[in-house]
This record gives sequence, C-alpha cells and structure tokens, in this order.
Amino acid sequence: MSMNKHEREVKWALDFRREITRAQLSRREIMKLGILGTGTAFLGLGSGKTQAKTIVSPPTEPFVDALPIPKTATECGFEVTEAQFAEHGSCKMDGTVLRSLSGAPLKTEHDSRTSDWKRKHQYVERFKPKRFYVLPTMEYDHKWHRDLPASKMWGQGCQFPGSTIIANYGEPFVVRHTNELPENPNADYGSPELLTHLHNFHSGSESDGGPWGASDRRCMAEPVDSPWFRDHYYTMARAGFTDPQFEKYYSTKVSTNAVTNAAWKHYAAKADKNYMKKYDLSAGNWGDPAETLNTMFYHSHVPDFTTANVYKGMAGLCIARDELDTGDETTGLRFPSGKYDVPLAINDKVFDQNGQLFFDTFNLDGIIGDKPAVNGVVQPYFNVDCRRYRFRTLNTGPSRILQLYLYNQTTNTWIANPFLQIASDGNLLEKPVLRGFIQNSVAERYDVLVDFNRIAKPGHVIIMYNRCDQQDGRLPTGKLLSPGIPVMKFIVGAKPAVDTSLDYFTSAGLASTLRPMPIIDMTKVAARRTFNIGRSGGSWTINNKIFDPSIAASQAMIKRNTAEIWSLQNSSGGWVHPMHIHFEEGRILTRNGVAPPVYERGRKDLYHVNTNEKVDLYIQFRDFPDPNYNPPNPAYKPEAGRYAMHCHNTVHEDHAMMTRFDIVNPATTA
Repeated sequence: MSMNKHEREVKWALDFRREITRAQLSRREIMKLGILGTGTAFLGLGSGKTQAKTIVSPPTEPFVDALPIPKTATECGFEVTEAQFAEHGSCKMDGTVLRSLSGAPLKTEHDSRTSDWKRKHQYVERFKPKRFYVLPTMEYDHKWHRDLPASKMWGQGCQFPGSTIIANYGEPFVVRHTNELPENPNADYGSPELLTHLHNFHSGSESDGGPWGASDRRCMAEPVDSPWFRDHYYTMARAGFTDPQFEKYYSTKVSTNAVTNAAWKHYAAKADKNYMKKYDLSAGNWGDPAETLNTMFYHSHVPDFTTANVYKGMAGLCIARDELDTGDETTGLRFPSGKYDVPLAINDKVFDQNGQLFFDTFNLDGIIGDKPAVNGVVQPYFNVDCRRYRFRTLNTGPSRILQLYLYNQTTNTWIANPFLQIASDGNLLEKPVLRGFIQNSVAERYDVLVDFNRIAKPGHVIIMYNRCDQQDGRLPTGKLLSPGIPVMKFIVGAKPAVDTSLDYFTSAGLASTLRPMPIIDMTKVAARRTFNIGRSGGSWTINNKIFDPSIAASQAMIKRNTAEIWSLQNSSGGWVHPMHIHFEEGRILTRNGVAPPVYERGRKDLYHVNTNEKVDLYIQFRDFPDPNYNPPNPAYKPEAGRYAMHCHNTVHEDHAMMTRFDIVNPATTA
C-alpha cells in the first residue's frame, strides 16, 4: 500500500529513532553528537508538541479488556528459603549450571563476596532478614489491548506492574534482583541494566538503588555483587530506630512528650495485638510508628535510561503491613482487604503504526501518550461488588499529571466527593479527607476508599476520567476537560456484598484518627537549604548544576540524626516539576508562604512544584549511615550515606534534573 508524504516522513523518523536507540545512546550522548539539532525538528525530535503531531496510536475500543491484578512475588514462585537464597548466589564446585526457580539457566556469575552477602548491608545483624526473594527481570511479550499486537516488555514476573512484594513491619527481607534480559536486545529503547529503587523506603544507600556510576552494562551501581544480580536488604523498621525514645513505645507505651504520649495511646487502642505478637514488635526498637509507609513501588533507576526502562515495564508495587494497616478488614483500622484492596498503576502510552509500544527517545520536555492504561491494559473495565474498596493509585508517568474524577454513566451525572483519601505517597493521613477528585503527579500515590454502595446502585456503570488538559510534557494548560479522557470503567454488581470493613464515610469515621503525625521539632533543624530547579543550556538543572553520576560530587553534607528545612524553588514560568527526595518522608510547611491544603499535610516524598512556586518542607535524616558499618569491600563505606533528589518527570530526571546529598556521622565535617 502506497504512503503519502506525511506517512513516509513518520516511517523514516521512526526508523531513524530505532537505529539510534539500538546503539544504546543516552540523551546526553545524542546531544553531544548533535543529533538533537534544529535540523531534525521536522522529525518530531526533541519536542513534546511535535511528538503529538507525528505519532498517533491506532484506534482501540475502550473497556473490552478486564483489569488485571498483579500477582505477588510469592504467588509467582520468587520467594525462597535462606538456604536456597545463599545457594542461588554461589557457584557450585562441580560446575552445575545455576538455575532460576522456573528451571531456566541463570546467567549469575560467581563472586566470592556472595557467600558473605550479609556483611554488605547496614544493620543487617540487628534486623536479621526473615524473608528472601529472587526476583528475575526478564523480557516477555505483553498485550496492552485486544486490538493491538503484543509488544516486547521488560519486567519482574512477566507482568506489569511487576510482581508485588508484600512486606510486614518487623519482618526484614532481602530481594536479589537478577538480570535475565538479553545481553544485546534488539530493542527500540531502554538499556538492559539493573538498578532498582524502592520508592521510598528508609534504606541504607547500598540498597537504595541510587543513580550512581555504572561498573558495566549489566548490573548497575558500584561496587556490584555480580554482573548479573544485585541484593537489596530492607530492615522493615521505621525511621528513628536509633532514637531511644521509641523503644518505650514497644515496651511501656509511655512517653514524657504529651503529643507523643497521645499518639501512643491511639496505637495502644487500635493496634492489632496479634500482629504485634506475630512479628515480635513488642521487643526492641523498630522506630517511630508514625513513620510507617504502606504503599510503595520499586522501579528502574538507571541513569539516563530511567524513563525508557520504566516505560518498558521495569516497575512493581511493594505493599507493607503494620499493626494498624494490617491487610485484614476485621483488625486494626479495618480498611477493605483481600480482593477489595486494589492497586491502580496508571500511565499513558503511544503505539506506532504497527501497534507496537513506541518511546520517543528525543523528547526532552516530557512524554505524553494518547492511550491511558491501568495495570498494563489500555482502558480496562473492572467488575466491582456493591461495597467499599481501597484503591492504591499510582501514576507511573512518565510525564502526564492526572486529575481523576468519577462519572455515573447510568445516571449521566458527575459523582460528588466519591473519594475518601486515607494516605498520601503511601503514608496514612492523620484523618481521612473527602475529595471530589484526586490529582496524581508522576510517582505520587494516593490511597482512597470508594463506597460503590454509597455512590451507585447495583447495575450502574461508573467511568473514571482524567480531566486534566495537558498537551505536552511541560505542564497542564489549567483547563478542565469535559468529560475528559476515559481511563477505566467500573461495572457495579447486581447485589450488595458483605462488607466487614469500617465505614469511614460517616461523620464519626471522618473525625476518626488514622495514624498520628510525627512531631515537627524545629529545635532539631540544623540547616536550611534552597534548591533552585531550572534549565540551562538545554539541560535540566538543580542549583544550575547538571547531574553526572560518574562524578562524586554532593550538593549537601547533612549531619546524621538531624532535621533540615529545604526550599524547592521553581522560578520558571513554563514547567512544573514533581520533585522526589530519597530516604525519608517530609512534611510540606508552606507553598509560596501559605499552608498546604489539608490533603497535603501528611508525610510525603513527592513534592509537586508549580511554576513560579517555592515549597518549604521539613525533613529528617536519621539512623543511616551506621557508625559501625564495616563492609567486606572498603569501596562501600565512603558511599554509605549517599542519596538523591530529582524530578520524577523522568524525562527531566534523565536529562539531568538530579542532585546528590550525603548523610554523614557528626564526626565528619559537614
């Protein structure tokens, strides 16, 4: 079939992109070669606006594929015993080929340090690991929609999102990420390397998955465990576990501080005693219970390739339970559980003329797709019972901002206040907040309750719309779409279902306490810092500096066990930036001098900074690095406290809106 001039130009542009990306060039290297010059503008290279004009996905019928629920790592067979874990990382003396749990040969290479893996991790002897996972990253074929052919994807568990890790406070665990990707993939985009960040657990830097220099093109970070795998250890303790005051919570439940004492009384009343006993939380110091995270996600953090790798599927959920948020709707705070606790990983995609997933390597503003997807399916439907649900919403990006509303298609009406927000960025709020819509910037998580028995009747059809008008990766237009972009459909069951969860939509429920907030103690503030986020010479910058992972340069040396006030200043009039700070959660104090809205007053790790806006926040830096850390490889020790802050519009992150900060023990000069 003959093509017109525009179609020929589009095909030529796509072929050109594929040749460049197969060469595994990063955006920086492409710019150095001059490929992103003005002469390539007609190809749609380097601009989110021209991308939208060049690539239009094939038509697909909405709401024909069911919403998939990602399987857990345990369900996928990736959980192992400690003995299996140790043997997996060792080379057998008889030369037997190592195999994955599925029986496929592994490419794991022997490393003499593997048998001594525990010594690589801070506090591992204090919080001994109790669960072990070997999580392979593999290439697989994925169907995004009934009307599209399968596309090659990379990920954990051959699903998107990848295998969900279910964790429990009081139960430390280790994940061995293994690289089962082709060494020389015939890929249009992405880099087959492993570097994984658990966003945003309180971890030692050796397990944080920070975007540091590559030692090879297989498994990132320096030093590596092996070219083919990397171990990440998580204490499953809360921030503050080196502060003696919190040991009292786990023993006497009494504090000399009135605010803390009131919070601990709340825990004494609401905490599930069986959970406390099962995970031995009544002994020792597991940190400040107010610093608990519940909804997290892990994702690729390879420098220059984060956007491409996450777009290609390298991301998954981690859900943590605790004595309040137990995962059982009959205990603790009694949130909906089981099949009524549903993750919604939302993103947008573009597909080429052949229906293959398309990624624009040359777009530096931000990638905006024309096909919304949830849990790896374009515009799915979801059959729901007529009862309460918990939805864990996550915007995996790469650049679009979401404003999610619910519309009753049966009655042709917008639903007023359908969402009850209980958490922000995986952190329970002090009190639930009734909301008309949820706005998710990239990497923001909002846990919400929806009661279909309250907002609909059996047999009704509810459509979730994204009503945020955004034409490019820079920022939304400020207009509210009507009706908007349909994201997914809920079909309400014919009969009301049994519901043993607590009804927080009542006046008593709205007034109830979920998780008390930690104290903002200004006497602990040791420094105030300003970070100007902007653009210089075609690159994204922080304090006018371009991030380079190969250079050991830090913009802040922070004393361990102190607090600071950080000001995130966006002086540009043309972009918004969702800024993410690794390591600990913070609290927004003001936006341009004004207190934040009530739904932003909880703990957060993602700070959406609007144009010409300054966000002031309070953040602490506790516990790490371990003063007694003595790793087998001396190369670990100097980097034991390094972490990153970056824009989570990952296109900006890759090019190169990121900075490093170091937490140091007080004896170190700050």
